[in-house]
Amino acid sequence: MTCIVVAGTLNALGKVVKKPWFNGEGRMLRRGDFDYSKASDKGPLTVRDLGVGLTLTVGVYVIGQVLAEIVPGLHAYVWIIIVAALLKITNIIPERLNLGAEQWYDFISAVWVPAVLVSISAGMIDFDAVLQVASEPAYMIIVVVTVVVAAAAAGLVAWLVGFYFVEGSISAGLGMADMGGSGDVAVLGASDRMGLMPFLQIASRLGGALMLILLSILAPLFL
Repeated sequence: MTCIVVAGTLNALGKVVKKPWFNGEGRMLRRGDFDYSKASDKGPLTVRDLGVGLTLTVGVYVIGQVLAEIVPGLHAYVWIIIVAALLKITNIIPERLNLGAEQWYDFISAVWVPAVLVSISAGMIDFDAVLQVASEPAYMIIVVVTVVVAAAAAGLVAWLVGFYFVEGSISAGLGMADMGGSGDVAVLGASDRMGLMPFLQIASRLGGALMLILLSILAPLFL
């Protein structure tokens, strides 16, 4: 819940703070010659493009599941991200097929996200536990400070390496602090940046796994 509030606050600050390095309005990279306006010109949505996008998406998903069975050390979602990244890096998939996948994602974001957000709020949040935690000010302070510091630090590092502060803060900071994939949807819905979903998925899956490994090494040193 704190991540959602911080995401909405960052979205509001992005509209108020008129600095060229602060708000990318959904774009990650601040430096370079990439033409975002050209990339966002996807043309009209067609049934054929949706079918192609669905087929490509299901294909990548199936490959990820198969690789997870062959190499059980990595989760299927990690393999899905790796396969999708390799397809984009090697530029094997024709641009028209990529367009179909992008338009399928836009369709899902526009139609299903509101329903997902309602289900998350109604079915996944234990309001009794929330009220119990809210009665403990010390715990609430720790939660708020943790989320705010994570978001601020991620935004600062993102700015240093050439990304926008708001997008870096949401992707790396809030993407690791929220409650996994469903939390990613809620955070991006609050910040009006559904296009950052791939970045938050990487932060949730790979970043979360790295945090577990790091804590397993550090915890015995201090406990």
